[in-house]
Amino acid sequence: MRPDAAVASVTGPSARPSASVGPVILAPAVRAATLRPSLSDRPPRVLVVDADRARRTLHCAVLRQDGCEIQELDAASGVGRALDEFEPDLVLLDAALPDRSGVDVCRELRGTDAGRLTPIVLLSDTATDEESVARGLLAGADDYLTSPHRLVEMRARVRVQLRNKRDREVLFRVRVERDAFKREATLDPLTGLSNRRSFESALARQMAFGGTFALLFVDADHFKRINDTCGHEVGDLALQAIADRIKRGVRPDDAAGRIGGEEFVVLAADVTAQAALVVAERLRASVEAITLPRLDAGRRVTVSIGVAVYEPARPDATPEALLKRADEAVYAAKEAGRNRVVLAPPAPRDEADESPTEPPASVSDFTHHDSAILPKIEFAIEGGSVSSALELELVRKLGDRKVAIPVLPEVAAEAMKLAHDPNADAVRLARMIDRSPVIAARFLAVANSALYARGGKMSSTRTAIVRLGMQGARDLVFQIACDPANAPLPRYHDAVARSFRSSVLAAITARAVCWELHEKLDHAYLYGLLRDLGEARIYRILAAIQPAPDAAAVHDLVRRYHPRAGAAVAVAWKLPADIVEVCAHHHDESHAASSLPVRITMIADKLVSAAETPGDAGLSQGDVDLLERLGVPEGRVMSLVEATRDSARAL
Repeated sequence: MRPDAAVASVTGPSARPSASVGPVILAPAVRAATLRPSLSDRPPRVLVVDADRARRTLHCAVLRQDGCEIQELDAASGVGRALDEFEPDLVLLDAALPDRSGVDVCRELRGTDAGRLTPIVLLSDTATDEESVARGLLAGADDYLTSPHRLVEMRARVRVQLRNKRDREVLFRVRVERDAFKREATLDPLTGLSNRRSFESALARQMAFGGTFALLFVDADHFKRINDTCGHEVGDLALQAIADRIKRGVRPDDAAGRIGGEEFVVLAADVTAQAALVVAERLRASVEAITLPRLDAGRRVTVSIGVAVYEPARPDATPEALLKRADEAVYAAKEAGRNRVVLAPPAPRDEADESPTEPPASVSDFTHHDSAILPKIEFAIEGGSVSSALELELVRKLGDRKVAIPVLPEVAAEAMKLAHDPNADAVRLARMIDRSPVIAARFLAVANSALYARGGKMSSTRTAIVRLGMQGARDLVFQIACDPANAPLPRYHDAVARSFRSSVLAAITARAVCWELHEKLDHAYLYGLLRDLGEARIYRILAAIQPAPDAAAVHDLVRRYHPRAGAAVAVAWKLPADIVEVCAHHHDESHAASSLPVRITMIADKLVSAAETPGDAGLSQGDVDLLERLGVPEGRVMSLVEATRDSARAL
């Protein structure tokens, strides 16, 4: 008999198989395509639930030839137990069981832990209408076989479902391993708190975003004595108990970690010195109340806590300097008798910062113009309606090189260098970004957003960089570094968030303007993104002033002083001279005549302003005339405004 005739003998529609079906002979080509084994490398297990004995026998014979382990049932009553005990990789389920509807059984199985992840294939050899198939699939079936005597098709469908289950198992295992690696990389295994590296990253981010916060350095008292007299196991229990008290006391926006043997740290966001002392004292008392049955009689678990408050008006130079202040306060607490809280003195002022002059900063690391020197940024009182006292205070603080200037994350500074390095590649930049898990995750999320994604989803940092290019990747890193969403700001948070959204839109628009004018500027995106960088700085300064200034006065101060305030931040970040120039002069039409970067930024600024105003109200004839003077082709103004509005909607 020919192979195809052998298959036809068991699949043909002319004769319904009887209950006495013998060994099933399959064509060689079909037999060679065996079913894929399960993840555990055991034979696939299939639970066949079918009231039709002849059909059930036929299906079981075919699947056994494929190497499957089979368990047979003729009713729905034993399915739940078989699912728990047999642990099938697939359920082949009759849609018309005598005691229950197969659709109802399918729905119930999907509500159990075991049945939720097990593929279910419904089958029926009666005339099945479209609605019945739809009901089965909506009840949770993975497939619906309406011609169960077409054995080749049945085997293929079973094979596909087993393959999908194996792939899901592989993916689940990879995710579990990934999560385990993440926990190992960021958490202390004994206490479950952040480890030193993870906490220091959180501290650096908090300092970069600005705002007042407190650092609590917690050190267990006489911990070596506990280990020596009671044993290391009791010492571990004491550390876990302290960590538990810390976890109970921190808020969702705070951070806590273990950075040494018996040393813990807590970052309390948005608190003053007085509030920080209250938090520290509450934590000290909570630890003192710990009772460990295995601890020697008369011995208690206590901690000494040093509190250092970070003030944007008088900031610590580095995270290490802040940690050192808190550590010195802990030492003072130990010297004073332990089991107490000590507040560290404010950060010392750098004598160099008191100098009214600022040495020029070379930008040869970032630009091809080695002779370019960044300008000095000076602040002086301007005419205006703002009260002189408030304006004097703002100007005084703007003149301080450190006040409210966020720290540029190292990843952004490195991205700027690599974007200009002819020897750099995507692998090097991806490796650098991936060193910061928070920035890497945010980078992928932004790269896959509607504004930047092209085609399929990008699954890795390297893939995203290849798709975006080195300059595009650098621009997104800077966007993430400047994102204020993670920096709670009392009083002016909404204003800073609106300013940042407008800046992202201006960045996209500046790049589009370059395309429109056939100009190529490496930093076009950054011109728009950083042009109003000074607004957030001024808002942070004003947020610390009590009582709250009048809203109109705040608006006027931000409008008049943000260009130079932003330029000062760009200088502090050692950004290229053209970006500093854009920050300082992007509202100066006379400067635009001699500077292409300023001209491009002014055009983008006007287009964003018009796009954010409904209808044509945001663009006067004077604005149209200005845009045309700046180089926008006649008749192209409104189309550019509409393109900017499209970007705003996507944003």
